[in-house]
This record gives sequence, C-alpha cells and structure tokens, in this order.
Amino acid sequence: TGERWGITAQVLKDFQMRVKEMLAAGEVHNTGLFPYPQEKFEDPRIGPNMYQINEQVIMPVTRDETLQFPGVSWSLMANPRGQQVTIFVTHAWAEGVFEFTANVLSKWAEAVDLGDAAEHAAYICFLSNPQHLDISSMLEEIETSPFKVALARAGLMIVSPTQSCPIHSRLWCVAELFWATEQNMRIVVSGDMEALAPEANARWISMV
Repeated sequence: TGERWGITAQVLKDFQMRVKEMLAAGEVHNTGLFPYPQEKFEDPRIGPNMYQINEQVIMPVTRDETLQFPGVSWSLMANPRGQQVTIFVTHAWAEGVFEFTANVLSKWAEAVDLGDAAEHAAYICFLSNPQHLDISSMLEEIETSPFKVALARAGLMIVSPTQSCPIHSRLWCVAELFWATEQNMRIVVSGDMEALAPEANARWISMV
C-alpha cells in the first residue's frame, strides 16, 4: 500500500541522473498532449514536465522485461521490499522535472526532526504509484487511497511550487494540504514563493 511506497533521497538523485542521461541521449522529446515551451524543456533548472517524464522515462524504464518485477512503480523497482513513508510531497505535474527535484532535495534536511528512522523516504505520486496500472479503483474510497494512507504515515509535507501554474489551482494539492493541516503535520514550502501567486505578482509588477 501507499505507506510502503517511499522514495529515498538517493533514489530521487538516481532518478534525476537517469533523466539527464536519457535527455542527453536524445530519448526524451518535447512532445505531449499540450504544448510546452522549448525554453523550459531545455532549461537545466526546469527541464521536461512530469507528463513527458512519465511517458518517456518512468513507464519505459519500469516495464523493462529484464527487471525482477516488470511493470512496478519506480519506488518498488528501486526497493522491492518497499520503504516506509515519512515525508509526503505535494506538487503539480506541469512542473519541470529538475525544478521539482531541486525543490524536494533542498528541503529533505527538514526530515531530521521526524525521529530516529535510519533513512527517510517520501511519497511522490509519479514515482510511488505504479504507472502501468489503472489505480482508479484505489481512489474510490479516499480514506484507503494510496495518497491518504501515505499521508497518514508521514510526519512532514514538502510543498513544491512550480513556475508553470499555481499549485493551489490543483484540487488534489488543496485536498492534501487540508488533510495535512488536519493532522497538524509540519508543512514546508520549497522553491520560488512567487510561484504560489503569479497573477498577484504580475499585477504588482504592472504597478511599478
């Protein structure tokens, strides 16, 4: 279940390196259902968005027939026994992959106050959930969904804003933040704070 689908900091760093290698090899392209600015795609601080990374990196890598368990999530590919979730990350898939990893890793040290666990691990939906499965049935009951189960086990939430859209415009993100608040969970925000209210920032700029 979601509580054992954690991603360690090292696994997240390895994932980031794999993306860079595949991007350099020309295996990741600026394609998808929605247009994505080429300047963002090529920017080493932003990179391809998570829709692109899921389709062109996560799914191809995790369905490799040479794996012990082809078709599992990235988290279980990296650690078939699973890793207990201690951190929950809320984010929007419109973000750039390098923007995301920088945000999350920069706040990972905040987890040191969570207790004596030997190694912390984060629930990151695109890496924690099995992308080859239709998990809609798991979402029919919110209380038993992977998201809610993982959130109940976490002691820290990392909020990862993105320049692509206000994160609070995504219903799941709002729900996750609400549930974390209900649990009195510690919440930290990483990245560019202006990304939380780009319209307000734009109005302020127009006035100066």
